[in-house]
Amino acid sequence: MKGFYNGLKEVWGSKKKGPVHLKSADGMETFYDSKRVVARWSEYFQKLLNVPSDIDHEALDEIPQRFTKTSLA
Repeated sequence: MKGFYNGLKEVWGSKKKGPVHLKSADGMETFYDSKRVVARWSEYFQKLLNVPSDIDHEALDEIPQRFTKTSLA
């Protein structure tokens, strides 16, 4: 993995230092601390991925079931 990241650094250069501008409900927020940036991304993904879904269980029951092959041969 280290070689992969070293290759990326050669192509794209090292990490950019400076403020990070992220969109929020209030507009744009500017972060200067990497911990705050990570916390903001964490908040974003929590909202994105933890949304209740409406599943139609009747539709799921109508999906034809396939035979499960347990051997690799």
